[in-house]
Amino acid sequence: MKKTIEVTIEPDGKFSIQVHGFRGTSCHSATKALEEAMGDVQSRRNTAEFYQADTAKNQQQLGQ
Repeated sequence: MKKTIEVTIEPDGKFSIQVHGFRGTSCHSATKALEEAMGDVQSRRNTAEFYQADTAKNQQQLGQ
């Protein structure tokens, strides 16, 4: 799956960031700079992808 980051800015200045194609905590690393630049994070909702293991990372840990 292609990795994408979608940023939506509302007329009142509120924004949301949605990521697709990132597994595990890699989404947090991918959006960190955007979150810091745009302001305080008021809430975070993890998708099902967040709870999926990062296959490459797991293979490294297993020594493969």
